[in-house]
Amino acid sequence: MQRRKGPDTLDKTVTYLAKRDGIDKVLKVIRYSTKLALATALKNDSSDLAQRLKEFEGSIGTSRKAYRLGKWLSDLNTLRNTPVLTKAGSLEVLASGGEGVYYFVEQLTWLVKAGLLDKKYAKRFSTISAWAELIGYVGNVTLNSLRIAAALERELMLTEELVRRKKVRLQHRMPTLGAPVHTRSHKKPWLW
Repeated sequence: MQRRKGPDTLDKTVTYLAKRDGIDKVLKVIRYSTKLALATALKNDSSDLAQRLKEFEGSIGTSRKAYRLGKWLSDLNTLRNTPVLTKAGSLEVLASGGEGVYYFVEQLTWLVKAGLLDKKYAKRFSTISAWAELIGYVGNVTLNSLRIAAALERELMLTEELVRRKKVRLQHRMPTLGAPVHTRSHKKPWLW
């Protein structure tokens, strides 16, 4: 893979699009809170409020699809910069590839819901989107599990090294057998 000197158009676009992730998360919380309210407290309610909340939840779902416009470019950028010939690289391709396809197809789903594409594609897009999301999740979970395992292994090695160094320090401070043990220090206590 060829090294680039600086950020190109795709890098700059990805940076720009990443700034909206926080708002997407807030919309996600609002949407799923509304779904939870509709599934529990308002389960069998046919009131005007329940109907408005259903419409609100659907609207937020559609808005999130529109709001994530171009998010698949981030995954494309990751794929472009991933060395494929490693175990982690292969998993990164699986994770980013699945997630990228998911976000791309979700944009097509949004275009169907917005009326720009024919509704006959909705079921097909939904199926492709769900499988791509699953593949992305499998890749991400596996990759993150390996990263956590590597971090725990590194932590264990560092802990063992700290224990070893502490033992060495203590050995240097402890008197050897046969050597006189001094119980009083020649230094004044306030100078330690």
